[in-house]
Amino acid sequence: YYYSLLQNSDLKNQRYKDFGINIPKLIENDKYITENQRYRIKKYWNDIRKRALSNMGTGENIKMLYNLRKNAKYGKINTLREIVATNVNFFKDMFPIIMTDPNTCSAVFPLQEGIFDLVVFDEASQLKLEEVLPSMMRGKYKIVSGDIHQMPPSNYFGAETEQTGLTENKEIDEETLFLSDSESLLDYVNNLKDDVIMSYLDFHYRSKHPKLINFSNAAFYESRLVPMPEKKEYIPIEYFKVDGIYKARKNDDEADKIVEYIFGEKVLIDGKLPSVGIVTLNLEQKNNIVNKINNYLRKNDNEETKNRYNQLLENNMFVKNLENVQGDERDIMLLSTTFGKSEEGKFIQNFGPLNNQDKGYKLLNVLITRAKYRFSVFTSIPDENINSWENEVIKNGNNGRGIFYAYLAYAKAVSENDREAESRILEVLSGDKMKNTNILYEKIEDTDKKIIEIIKNEIKVGENDEIVKNYKIGGFTLEYAVKDKNEEKAKILIDLNSVNNFSGNTAYKSIIYRKNMFENMGYEYKLLDMASYI
Repeated sequence: YYYSLLQNSDLKNQRYKDFGINIPKLIENDKYITENQRYRIKKYWNDIRKRALSNMGTGENIKMLYNLRKNAKYGKINTLREIVATNVNFFKDMFPIIMTDPNTCSAVFPLQEGIFDLVVFDEASQLKLEEVLPSMMRGKYKIVSGDIHQMPPSNYFGAETEQTGLTENKEIDEETLFLSDSESLLDYVNNLKDDVIMSYLDFHYRSKHPKLINFSNAAFYESRLVPMPEKKEYIPIEYFKVDGIYKARKNDDEADKIVEYIFGEKVLIDGKLPSVGIVTLNLEQKNNIVNKINNYLRKNDNEETKNRYNQLLENNMFVKNLENVQGDERDIMLLSTTFGKSEEGKFIQNFGPLNNQDKGYKLLNVLITRAKYRFSVFTSIPDENINSWENEVIKNGNNGRGIFYAYLAYAKAVSENDREAESRILEVLSGDKMKNTNILYEKIEDTDKKIIEIIKNEIKVGENDEIVKNYKIGGFTLEYAVKDKNEEKAKILIDLNSVNNFSGNTAYKSIIYRKNMFENMGYEYKLLDMASYI
C-alpha cells in the first residue's frame, strides 16, 4: 500500500524500481506519507463528526441524550445501552473504534448483523465460542488473532464436558458437532481453513535475545519465527540446580533461593531493578513463596529491604501458579519447578496438566515465552530424569513430560554456554530444521569471487578484515558481512539488492526496516545494488 502511494504520488519525478533504490529518499518519502496519513485520518474523522452533529438536530437533543443536562427538565440519566439504542449510527460516528469484551458488547449494542465493519478478537485461544458468537454476528468482517500453541479457555484443563445424546440425534448435522467440539474461537476458525484467510506473524518481538524463543520456535512453531537479534551479549537463561526436598506439595529450598535472588544483586539488569514474574507448578508452592517473601520482610525490617520490595511491586512483580500466566510478560521470569525427591528419596513424575500428552505443552510454551530479557530456572528434578528427554520426545513427540525435560536440558545448556548440547536439543525438536543454529557464518568459497570483488569496490575493507557469508544475527541471515579476523562479531552487514532478495510492492519497506534495525544495534549496514554489475 505504501509502495503504491509512493509510485503514484507527486513527491518525486521518477518512479522507484527494485533496482537502484535511493534509500535516503525512500525513507524521507515514507516518513512524509506516514505523518500525512495520521493527519488525513484525524481530518476524515472530524468531518464525519461535524456532519453527524449537524444531522442530529439541535444541541438540546445531544445534551439530553448524552446526559450533559442533569436536571428535572431532561429526566433521568440515560444508560449507555439507551444512548446507543437511540441512535447507534450517531454513536459510531462519534466513537468509530470501540474496545470491549464479548459480554459487554452483547449487553450494550443491538443484536444487529453487520452493525460494525470490523470485529477484532484478540487472545482468541482464550475465548469460548459460545460466548463470542453474538459479537461475531455484529461484524461484516471478522479478524481473529491468537496462538493455537497457547492456553485454551481457563476451565479447559478441568473435567471434559460430556456431549450427552448429541451423536444420537440424527437431526444435528456435522457442522453443529464441529462447533460443539471447538475448544475456543481460535480452534474453530483455525479448523475452517478454506473459509478464512490465514496470516502468520512470523517476527517475534518480545524476547531481547533469540535464545529465549529458540526452544519454542523449534518445538512448536516449525522453526518459522524470526527472533530479533540481541543488542548485547549476555546469558539469557540461568539454570540453578537446587536439589530441594519435595514435601507437602512444596519445595522450601527452591522458595528460599528465589527470595534470595529477588532481594540480591543477580536480579539487576545494568544496575537497575527490572520487572519480575515468579511462576510455580502448583498453588501450594506459589503460596509458599509468598509466605517466604513476607517472612523475609519481617526478619529484614530495614529501609533498604523495604525500598527493594516497594520497587518490585511498582514494577508489577507477581507470584503465580502455572495455569494463571497467560498474557503476562516481565523482564525476568523465575520458575520454581517445585517437584523433587521426597524425604525417602523417591521422585514421582506427576506434573499435573503439564503431563497431558495433547495439551500440556501449551502451558509450557506460554511459560517459557513470557520473559523479555532473562529466564531463570530453579529446579530439584533429578538429572537422570531430565536426561531422559530425548527418549521421551522420540516416543511421545513434543509434549508431556518429555518436552518439559527437554526445556530443562536446554536451559542448562544455554546457562553453561554448552553450544553443542543446545544445538542438539533444537535439532531433535525441530526435525533438523534448526540444524547449525549456532554457526554464525561460513567461509568464502571460489564461487563467491565475483561478489567479493564487487564488495571490495563498494566498501572499504581493512587489512585485518575478512568477508564472510551467510552471517546469522537473530533470526536473520545476511548474505555477506565484514568482520575483524580476530573477532566473531561482524561490523558491516551486507544485503544484495537483487530481484530474488527484494521483489514485490513492499520490498522497499523491508529494506528500510532492516537498515534501521541493524544501525540501531551499532552495525554499519550496506545495500549493494547488483543491477549495475549485471
